[in-house]
Parts: sequence; structure tokens; C-alpha cells
Amino acid sequence: MTDKKLLIITETGKSGSVFFEPPFSLSPERVTVTGPESLHYLGLQRFFAIILDSPALHRHLSKISLGIRDDAETEALWRIFCGESGADVFMLVEQKASPSQAMRDLGINYVLPGEIREITETAAFEAVGTNGSANFSTQILTADDIRDLYQNGQRRIPAGSSLTSWAAEVAESLGMSQTVIGLKYLVDLTNLSPAALKKMQSETADLSTRIPASLFVLNPLSLSIFALIHPSLRERMVSSTIHWADHGAFTGETSAAMLADLRCQGAIIPAKAPYCIEKNLQQIVQQAKKHDLELFSTFTLASGTGCDIIASDGGTSNQLTPLYEARLLIGQNIPDTGAVIARPEEYKNLPFRKG
Repeated sequence: MTDKKLLIITETGKSGSVFFEPPFSLSPERVTVTGPESLHYLGLQRFFAIILDSPALHRHLSKISLGIRDDAETEALWRIFCGESGADVFMLVEQKASPSQAMRDLGINYVLPGEIREITETAAFEAVGTNGSANFSTQILTADDIRDLYQNGQRRIPAGSSLTSWAAEVAESLGMSQTVIGLKYLVDLTNLSPAALKKMQSETADLSTRIPASLFVLNPLSLSIFALIHPSLRERMVSSTIHWADHGAFTGETSAAMLADLRCQGAIIPAKAPYCIEKNLQQIVQQAKKHDLELFSTFTLASGTGCDIIASDGGTSNQLTPLYEARLLIGQNIPDTGAVIARPEEYKNLPFRKG
């Protein structure tokens, strides 16, 4: 049983004692009842779930879903959704219904009076009632947050973040995408000529929708061509190589800054010298972090002759996404995290996860 309590925010002037009587019959030891005006003084980390019981709050929640915080009430309520509480949030209703758009934007589910007791009696509840509730403890980003990220040079929205409707529109207009978590699938197109990329345009589009979390690996010379053929996939491009220098005459090589300008998702670090020499690798990691690029490598968890990538503090390897070759996974379990790379035809035999 968790030591945290349930917080109920009810209307100003309404007696909190009603929740300790039928039909609620909640335990005072497990529940804290307060009004919206007291949120400023509460440490929200003490609560594993928060229930909103006030029709008057709907107006404030609608404003918050749009990123508007222009009075004391919305500022107080915003603390619940900005990642400070880490609690699941519910709206108390008299009958079950689908949450409104504003409620969905904020990750709020509806709960009936008879279901509240179940919440308090479950240490780490996974579902409530017939619909169940997801854990909405992720960070809620507003349009202002998206603009701040963009102005600070970030082109990726932090993984696990939820966006208000307004924030999603701003992110789309700025060409910002959300970092995918879990296992990624890389489609290897590095050996295709521009003519071949154009010829398999339909197949590539099909792969992008059929394979979850799919990214497309191209040699640097084909990145801009692929972006012209598939404008909607340009943020899902991965370069087959990356140079460690931030400037200079590295003929035929591609820097992190150049990949960021093309709006690539990231790059693969070739498993050979001089790319995986520790000094160069550390510079690649620094440049990728600066330009918000994800790095993939088949040697993330190993080191060999001339390819010692493990930093003295053990930190470098943690910044690389493990890359597995599909041909080595046939007949084996697919990993939960990292990335798998395969040619388009190999994905026909690879039992990739659905959804």
C-alpha cells in the first residue's frame, strides 16, 4: 500500500466531510479534501491521485488546455499538470461519459462516486471502472513551452510529454516532432540510387505506416533527395554516417549541424575507425547533443581493437542507442528497446511488434 494519499479538490464552501459518509465512505487517513484556493500551499508530491469535484473548474481547465494561465485559479491548477505532482487526475461525474477534448488534452479521465473507494484501496491502481485510466503523470506542454524549446534550439519534443491542442498545432507549424520511446525500426535505404528511391516511393510510404516507429537510413547524399520525394518523412531520416567536427573542410563527410538543418532524426556511427576512436566519439556525442540528434551504434555495448568507446566515467555509452541487425534476430526475441535495422525486403520476415 502506498504511503501517498488521495487529494480531492472540491468547491469552495462545500463540506469535505461528505466524502467520509455514504456513498463515498472514504477513510480520512487516506484522503485529503481541499478547495482550489489551497493548492498554492500543498505539496502535490504527497498524492498518488487527484480528483476534481467542482463544475466551476471546467472553465479553468478549458483555458489550461489551451495554455492560458491568466488568474490565480488556473495558475494553481496548472501545478497539477506541469509534471510537479506525478499523479493521475480524475473529474468526478454523476454518470459515465467520454471525456471532453479539454479533459483529454490534460489527461483527465472521468470517475463515478462509487469508483473512488477503489482508487484509495489500490496501492498503484492500473484501472478504474469499465474504461480504466492511463497513467497521465507525463509532462503537459503548452504552446509557450513549445516556443521556448524551439527558441532554445530544440527540435525534438521530450519523450513522454503530452501536448495541449494549441501546443500540438504550434509544434506542427514549427516542424517539431516528438521523440519516440521504445524499440525503433530502421529501414536501410543506403544502397539505393536517387532513381531507385523514386521508383519505390509507394513501397516506402507503405512501410512508414505499416511499421511502427520506423525511420529511414540514407547515405548523406540522398538525404535531401529523399526529403523531396517524401516531405512528410523528412523528420524520420537517419544518416548512415556523421562526422565529429563542427566546422572545417571535411570533404565528403556530414556534420551534426548539417543533419540538423535537414531535420534528420539522427545518425549511425560507423563501427570502424576513425569514427569510434574515443576522442572522435566523444566529439560526435557532444555535437549530437547540441543539435538534438539521436545516435545509433552496433558497438554501443562492446569495445574492440581501435574502437574503445567506453569513456572513463562510463557515460558515453549511455548516450548511444543500441542498433541490432535484423538478420541476426531471425528466430530470436526482439529486444524491448534500442533499434533494429533491416532492408525493406527483410521486414517481411521480421516479427516486429504491432502498435
